[in-house]
Amino acid sequence: MNPWAGISLTATTSTGNLEQLFPTYFPTGSAATTPGTLKRKTANGTLFSAQVETNGIEGGILQLWDIAGDWAGANINTATTITNAELVAAQAAGRAHLIWEQNFTGSSGASLKGTSPRTFMFGLAARFIGSGGTCSLNLSVDGGCRLTELA
Repeated sequence: MNPWAGISLTATTSTGNLEQLFPTYFPTGSAATTPGTLKRKTANGTLFSAQVETNGIEGGILQLWDIAGDWAGANINTATTITNAELVAAQAAGRAHLIWEQNFTGSSGASLKGTSPRTFMFGLAARFIGSGGTCSLNLSVDGGCRLTELA
């Protein structure tokens, strides 16, 4: 089990983009296609806990999704954005599932209840639905990501 701390999310609408989640210490993959370069990938795993650190003003809804953005056409190797259109396509293919959704207040120290444990098959992505601002997400996860070497 590893901490994924300080993942920043920007508020969006209920049909806004998702962010593929990786721990902040996990390196971004290389855009090179030559053998030996590393590519960032999602993996199955277990979410044990989640905490939201608000900016002290805005609250909203946090959604956690089981999705591998690259299967839907997103570049999660050097970026993290999964568009809503990519999410809808992945849902239609049975490769994206909402595994948690909860409202949280804008007050300092907001936390999510009942998030543990949640298994996921493809990878973790999140969406912060709110009227503005940002929040920071702290997770305790086993698995969820890997680097593969191009052959």
